[in-house]
Amino acid sequence: MDLNFLDSSEAVILSDENVRNENLKKSGNLILTNKNIYFCVIGTFKGKIKNVQKYPINQIKVFQNKTQAKISNRDLMQYSLDIYFVSGNQSFSFINKIGKKRIMEWIKAIDAIVKGEEIPDDSTQYTGIPGVDVVASTLKDTFGAIASGFKSGSGKEISFRCESCGAPLSGTKGTVVQCPYCDTKQKI
Repeated sequence: MDLNFLDSSEAVILSDENVRNENLKKSGNLILTNKNIYFCVIGTFKGKIKNVQKYPINQIKVFQNKTQAKISNRDLMQYSLDIYFVSGNQSFSFINKIGKKRIMEWIKAIDAIVKGEEIPDDSTQYTGIPGVDVVASTLKDTFGAIASGFKSGSGKEISFRCESCGAPLSGTKGTVVQCPYCDTKQKI
């Protein structure tokens, strides 16, 4: 994607494809720079940018030293990044299983930029193949459950889905497990 609309002093911090702008009711690419948040609507033919919406970082509200960017649960597997600007709010939905974790990275990065702080290491541009971490975690949990089944005297190992984000989890009955995707703790 050609980013010729960026100012020469702007650096891309985060970028995600297939994000839905709930205010515009359109899907596109969401880009965070050190100065702005851009939402780019991509055309179906040739993948060229049809429209760019610009949201200045310095227009994000801050209350009691808290940047007004939060995560909302739209439904079972869809989360949105809600950002409150001086002129109104914008809501961006991340339509995939890693949405909640990724939105938290966006919130941390936005907060750091607004406050003039260093951006956290976990808020780097996502370059992996979407969904690979979900498959890897599922396989790890499956092999872990099989291996623990061979241990003598161990509790009953069960597999289940996270109450918060629906990710596959497993653990020993009677213990507390923390979801690696959304950090929700739940007792088995």
